[in-house]
Amino acid sequence: QITALDGGDYIGGLVGFFYNQAQIENSHSEGNITDNTNDSTIYVGGLVGWFDGANSSNTKITKSWSSVEINSTDSDGDYIGGFVGRMYNRGLIEDSYATGNVTALNIPAGVNDYTGGFAGQIDTNYPTIKRSYATGDLHGEHRVAGFIGRINQNGIIEGSYATGNVIGELDANGGFVGEMGYTTTWGDVKITDSWATGNVTGRGL
Repeated sequence: QITALDGGDYIGGLVGFFYNQAQIENSHSEGNITDNTNDSTIYVGGLVGWFDGANSSNTKITKSWSSVEINSTDSDGDYIGGFVGRMYNRGLIEDSYATGNVTALNIPAGVNDYTGGFAGQIDTNYPTIKRSYATGDLHGEHRVAGFIGRINQNGIIEGSYATGNVIGELDANGGFVGEMGYTTTWGDVKITDSWATGNVTGRGL
């Protein structure tokens, strides 16, 4: 059981802050994470809270899994994923999965938050997820999805899927991804050979 306290930033079932050519293989986490903080943005993941690739494809997680139930009532908005909270600046996750349910409520309209069965958000400089999946159910406010809440700024997902049901109380909710965006500054994002089967309930599907 992990409980996030005010003043904390990176919460993971196995690792809070993961970066700079670190590697995880054949590892897992089980249990519960509770986030009741209200003082800052928190990065919460069933296995890893924050994954910073440090612009290296050698920063990677392979053949690992998480079965962690996550519950958040942080009104400041968070990055929450059943496997990783936020994946940033290159790096690789492959052949991994998450099975825990994720609940992230109490976030008011206008506050950014990203909730996914596998990842809250991936972005910047080609962070890549391959052959991975999520089966947990999701209940959140904004950008809630079975696999990833938000993907932008060169994020890549290949050969992955989600089977969990999704309830989004506000906007940008989806079976696989909640929000997917291209910008002229950062370029494209790519999802290939991926799918979702869960039911989606909410506004702005």
